[in-house]
Amino acid sequence: MPTELLLLTIARALVEVAGCFMLGQGLLYVLAGSRRNDNFVYQLFALLTRPVMKVTRVITPRHGSTSASSTTRRSSKRKQSQRSAKRSS
Repeated sequence: MPTELLLLTIARALVEVAGCFMLGQGLLYVLAGSRRNDNFVYQLFALLTRPVMKVTRVITPRHGSTSASSTTRRSSKRKQSQRSAKRSS
């Protein structure tokens, strides 16, 4: 078996195993409810999927993130409206 094919097969197997762990964790999230953090199997799945989740968070874009300038503008507008409300009362 060529080396490239072997590496591709190993990577595919790791992705499939990580996907199964994530599905299991999701299923336990639903079934265990608020007591999921006390569940040993859920903790095991969380431990095994932690590296995958870290890599996923690094390579995927953040949804709905705002730039610092727009956040600053919003907070300054809020402060201005609060000041004007205090002056009028």
